[in-house]
Amino acid sequence: MKKWVFIFVIVIIVIAWQSVSVYQAAIAQKYSAADAAMKAAEAAYPVKRVNDVTFYHGKDDYHIVDAVLKNGQHVYIWVFDPGHKVVQMLPVSAGYSKAEILNAFREHVAFRKIISARLGMEDGRPVWEITYIDKNGAYVFSYYDFSTGQSLLDPISIQ
Repeated sequence: MKKWVFIFVIVIIVIAWQSVSVYQAAIAQKYSAADAAMKAAEAAYPVKRVNDVTFYHGKDDYHIVDAVLKNGQHVYIWVFDPGHKVVQMLPVSAGYSKAEILNAFREHVAFRKIISARLGMEDGRPVWEITYIDKNGAYVFSYYDFSTGQSLLDPISIQ
């Protein structure tokens, strides 16, 4: 009986160890891609400080670098993920903030729960992607122009 308990404990330890290894490998890849995007932004613009780097997976993949330039200007920098090419930089003040786009969304859309709001890029245009659960329980993606707040596409619903 002690032998089986010992074997069981060893198997559990090995499974836990392998799970941690797989998790660390996946996270390392995420951080290395974000780090590459940050370095591309710093090479293209005089970045003083990076506040955050987020990932957007749309028709194409982008990292969005939230940064402050050396002149004090707060900007968003869109970095195309394959190849880490900087494609656009806009001052935060040139568009809707996350709070502003969410407030406008809440006023005009019937929903149960907002899942997320994140910056992205579709067809070369900076966008806000709002993911939410609608009143019928469907998972929905809506896209809004970063600069104007205008709805761009019909919402994409997943039942």
